[in-house]
Amino acid sequence: MKGKRNAILIVVITVAILLAIGYLLSVVRVRDFDQTEILEDAARRRKRIAWEEEHKKEVEKLGGVQKVVYKTAPNYTGSMRLVRQTITEIPTDSIHLQSGVLENGIAVMVVYRVVGRLCEGAYWVQNDRVYAANGFAKMWSPKLTYSKASIHFDSVKEAINK
Repeated sequence: MKGKRNAILIVVITVAILLAIGYLLSVVRVRDFDQTEILEDAARRRKRIAWEEEHKKEVEKLGGVQKVVYKTAPNYTGSMRLVRQTITEIPTDSIHLQSGVLENGIAVMVVYRVVGRLCEGAYWVQNDRVYAANGFAKMWSPKLTYSKASIHFDSVKEAINK
C-alpha cells in the first residue's frame, strides 16, 4: 500500500513539473512572438516611410509649370483595426497583424498561434469594407463575405512580403 502511494505521489509530482515546464516554455514563446511583432512593426514603418518618400512629391509638368502632387499613403493602421473588429471567434489580444497594398486595397494577414502551430487568416480591405480571403479568415470572422477570386491567401501573402 505504501509503495502504491509513493508511486502515485511520484506520478503527481512528475505531472506538476511537466505542466510547470510547459507553462514556462509557452511564456518564452509568447515573449519571442512579441519581439518578432515589434521587429515586424518597425519593418512596416520603414516600408511605409519609404513608400511616402517615393510617392510624396511627384511632379507633373503642365505647360512648363510644375505642380506638386501629394499622394496619401495607404491606411495600414485603419485597415488592421477594421480587420481586428471583425474577428469574433478567437481572442484578438493574441493575434499578430501584417499589411501591404493589394489591388487598390490593403491586404492584412492575421497570425494566430494555437498550441505551437501558426494559423494565418488572409483578409482584404477596400473602401473600409473587410473581406475574407481564406478559410481561417472566414472561420474567425463568420459575418464576412469572401473577396473576389483574384484576392486569395497567396496574393495576400505576396503583398505582405513586398
